[in-house]
Amino acid sequence: MPSKALIQVADDFHRREIFEREGITGGDSLRAALPETMEHVRDLRDILVDRVLGGTTDQMEENFIDGYARFIEPGVLQAGEDVVHAGSVVVACGSRPAIPPEWADFGERILTSDTCLSSRTCQVRSRWWGWARSAWNSARRWRAWV
Repeated sequence: MPSKALIQVADDFHRREIFEREGITGGDSLRAALPETMEHVRDLRDILVDRVLGGTTDQMEENFIDGYARFIEPGVLQAGEDVVHAGSVVVACGSRPAIPPEWADFGERILTSDTCLSSRTCQVRSRWWGWARSAWNSARRWRAWV
């Protein structure tokens, strides 16, 4: 979700390139104020996460089991001491940025979607690398701000 929020803001900024065709002047002088931009992206992320949690885990009360689950046999999962028998299972694991071990020497100079969103400005001059289409989209849209 954080990358989607960043992509949305970048898309909004990118649209300035077609303003003149739409009869809107002055689009070429627009600039992104990165600290405010990143604050807005974090706000969007927080709103989206709150909506998801509000419609899922927040309403589960005692039915919510927090922990790492594993299948112990077909239709049976174990999370900690809890064993759950299920007719069907939906796996929604989310994701985290993966940094190749060979890049460890770069340390804090590597920005992930997590570290970029916690930054006030992120880096304007950046190189993007990723496993998914969202990395490609982020790089393409971020370039519009450089």
